[in-house]
Amino acid sequence: MSTGVILTLHQASEDITIYAGLTMFMGGILEDVLNIIVFLCLKTFREKSIQSPIADALACYITNVAFRQYHLYGFLLSPRYNIRNLANQTVPLVRRYSVKQLTKIVLNQILSNFIFTSPYSIASILIFSMANVSDPIIIAQLNFTNVLTMLLYYLSFACLFYVYTCASERFRKQVMYVLFEVHLKRWRKPRIVINQSVTLAAQIDEGPFQLQVTQPFANGSMQTITLNDVLFGDVWICSGQSNMQFAVSRMFNATIEIENAGKYSKVRLFVASTAQAYTPQEELLSIGLRWSVASATSVASGYTSAVLLNNTVLYNAMVQPFTRMVIKGAVWYQGENNANFNRDKYPCTFSKMIEYWRAIWYTRTNSITDPLFPFGFVQLSTNDRTGMVVGGFPWIRWHQTFDVDYVPNSVAPNVFMAVALDLRDDERGIHPRNKFDVGYRLSRSGLAVAYGYRNITYQGPTVASISVASDSRKINITYTDQMSSSVELRNPNGFEICCTSKPVCLSNESVWGTATASQIQGSSLTIYLAVPSSCILRPIIGLCYLWRETPCLFKKAAVYSSTDSDLPAPPYIHFF
Repeated sequence: MSTGVILTLHQASEDITIYAGLTMFMGGILEDVLNIIVFLCLKTFREKSIQSPIADALACYITNVAFRQYHLYGFLLSPRYNIRNLANQTVPLVRRYSVKQLTKIVLNQILSNFIFTSPYSIASILIFSMANVSDPIIIAQLNFTNVLTMLLYYLSFACLFYVYTCASERFRKQVMYVLFEVHLKRWRKPRIVINQSVTLAAQIDEGPFQLQVTQPFANGSMQTITLNDVLFGDVWICSGQSNMQFAVSRMFNATIEIENAGKYSKVRLFVASTAQAYTPQEELLSIGLRWSVASATSVASGYTSAVLLNNTVLYNAMVQPFTRMVIKGAVWYQGENNANFNRDKYPCTFSKMIEYWRAIWYTRTNSITDPLFPFGFVQLSTNDRTGMVVGGFPWIRWHQTFDVDYVPNSVAPNVFMAVALDLRDDERGIHPRNKFDVGYRLSRSGLAVAYGYRNITYQGPTVASISVASDSRKINITYTDQMSSSVELRNPNGFEICCTSKPVCLSNESVWGTATASQIQGSSLTIYLAVPSSCILRPIIGLCYLWRETPCLFKKAAVYSSTDSDLPAPPYIHFF
């Protein structure tokens, strides 16, 4: 190798050493900045007592703490203990979520550190093993390699690498929200907002109308705001979580539905963008879709007909601003997250939410909104592909009816629902793409409950009575005649019987036995179940129907309405 090349290597080594030093310096600064951001976010969440999966995602992402736990205690000895310890220091609402996120971060750090530090370690070993080498070319090559690998190592700390490889998009948005909307907002000049509302008299004609709002000023001038193409009609608030946020473009037959949207020119659509606030807001922080005429363009633009609701900060920013608007009713689609979290509290929390919404809308609209406005919801669909899992989904479905089996009922008056457990979509799990049937079932029950339509079948058969034969070999189930004069037994499966004690029935899924259903000749509303041999001559303790996370094939539940074959009987559990 020529002297010029050696000098070039030496010069490159010196230059890269300088760059490495600058990189280390910048890496330290960025690391401190990230620490400050995380600290401020955590401090804010703890001060405000915000409890949510987002708070946990942020709290668990204590970057340097997690990394130091990993570095101090090693790869194999105690990372699981350290992860749990960190998770327990965060908001305990979704602790399993915290553990999962921390595990992901630490594993990512282990892999990344291996990738980034291995070249540096190898170079260091080579330099140490060749300490007595006097050849300037080899020394220059080693120094050059050492600096390059060192630069690679420190680059991993000089960027927000782990934020983009470990954290979700929701987490990154949350960091930016806390940073700009909470902390920097403290130094902003406060705005003066004057809220005014006008109550218009009811109109016989629906419109469209042109509205003009005129404001006089002290100098004698006038300011006029004109609103065109205004319709008078019912406003429905559609809220929930991911299934309510499901875009029309993702459903089955989306192209047809989008093309047909233009046929409903009297429908207006509006979407609030996802936003959060620690205090109740009077105005929306951001708008996803302004009031628009239903059309192929507006529906295909990602319209979801939903206000996303998950916790208090979302309610403050996305629902509270609507509570000054007179509404006809609300539609709700949520519950999957509760299958394994506070499941037994769901009847209480759900009913209290409905009561609160009704009360606040009634109060804030000067008693114009019905204090018992209609509230519709979609019962949980499916997830598991095997049909063997029980899990928490059946209980949430049961609790959604307030442990009654049907709605409306005495616990929840003026409430209606759409059963969806027979609309499985194995490819998408908890986000089934068959939204047409869900919409149809919801519209039927809404027409009957919210609008008082008579002679309309709006729900599947509901149980009137259950009786056990004296020889314990048969169980008769009779359905009410309110919806139809007969029931359709589409297949004999879906019923299960338990003949041990009630505590065992509740705690052990394996003690339930299959009971085959059959139609009784001459009795259009009664079916009978053949009691399994293991329960004959023993007291029957419990009976359940469709008590699985995914209880049947597509539209193959056991019992349907004979008047409307698209309406299945809801699931239930009964103890004698």
